[in-house]
Amino acid sequence: MYGAGYLKFTFNNINLPDSNVNEPASNGFISYKVWQKANNPDGTVINNKASIYFDFNPPIVTNKTQHVINKLNRAGFITIIKNNQSLLDLRLFPNPFD
Repeated sequence: MYGAGYLKFTFNNINLPDSNVNEPASNGFISYKVWQKANNPDGTVINNKASIYFDFNPPIVTNKTQHVINKLNRAGFITIIKNNQSLLDLRLFPNPFD
């Protein structure tokens, strides 16, 4: 972690094959857990997105997720946003959840 809420994963010499050569072997994923800062007030918005870099190509930017802190009813919202348009609203209970 560095800066104001940045998390960076670096895989040196991972050498995944190109998807045109071996599509199944070209895939990968990251699973991680990050805790929010303590005592965020209701209405605090937590935005998340990722930029994925392959070689020296421009980044692939994921959809942005947005979480709004709501302690009163313990139900939260994660909204998937693409091109400034909401694609999915997901109600989660309890908040936080596993």
